[in-house]
Parts: sequence; C-alpha cells; structure tokens
Amino acid sequence: VVSGNRKPQVDTSEPSKPQSRPTSMIDTAVAPPPKMAAPPIDTSRDKERERDALTWLLDLLLKIGSGYRHLSRYDATKALEAFGVVPKPQRETPWVLAQIGKAHYERTHYAEAASTFRKIREMVPASSEHMEVYSNTLWQLRDEVALGHLAHTLMDQDRLSPQAWCA
Repeated sequence: VVSGNRKPQVDTSEPSKPQSRPTSMIDTAVAPPPKMAAPPIDTSRDKERERDALTWLLDLLLKIGSGYRHLSRYDATKALEAFGVVPKPQRETPWVLAQIGKAHYERTHYAEAASTFRKIREMVPASSEHMEVYSNTLWQLRDEVALGHLAHTLMDQDRLSPQAWCA
C-alpha cells in the first residue's frame, strides 16, 4: 500500500496448498541402534565402593577444613599440623600450598613461606591469588629483586588487581 489511508486488501479466495519440498536427511526417520545386553550389575559392591569413596572424600575435606579453621583463628602451628596429614597429591595443589605458605608467614618463617609460594608460581604462573602474602614475605626477607620481578609480573597480568598494587 503506497498511501497510509488505504486498508490492505484481504484475499478471500481458497488458500493454496503448500508446495512440497524435497525430503532432507533430517526429515527421514533413523532407526535406533540395536540394544545391547548390559552385563549384570553387582549393586552391593558398587554401593560399598561408593561409600568408601565418600568416606575418603569427607575425611579429606575434614583435614583441609580443620587446617583452614586453625589458620583463620591465627593458630598457624595447628594449621600446619592439620595440613601435614593431608595426602601428598592434595597437599601439592595451589590452594593448599597457599594456606601452608600463609601459615609459615604467620609463624614468621619467611624462608619456608617464600619457597612454598615459589612452588605455587612455578605451578600456576598466571595466578595472582595469595600473591599479596608472597610479596609481604619477600619484603620481610628484603629480597628486592624477587619482589620487583613479582610486582612487574603481577602488573603485566592485571595492573588493577589488589595483589599487584600490594606488591
């Protein structure tokens, strides 16, 4: 319609049949794959294994949680004892290592704290989490070269992060 004062004409004739289109692969029915017989399941053994796994996991969380609780109450000695009983593969994760480093820092064992944080930097060089404690440790050790390197690295990663500004 060219002008706005006309109403569009309504076609009152019979609607035409839709044009048929060629069949695509999506429209064709695909037969389901044949069902395979499942081996018999020993549910008692599976439940026992699941119970053992849950027990192990809850025990691990208890050890890590008690270490974190002691550290949050500034009882670094008990925190180190609690983190010491965590299995080695979990103790070598960056988060647990950071907690261990913080505990050494709280006890003023700066050399141990620095070596722990160095491990974290080697494992996850792009992480800036807990690096403010590492920078304080390096400052306490008067290691200006390492502190300057850490500060420049953190500024290159994210110059507006609080860890970079602390360093």
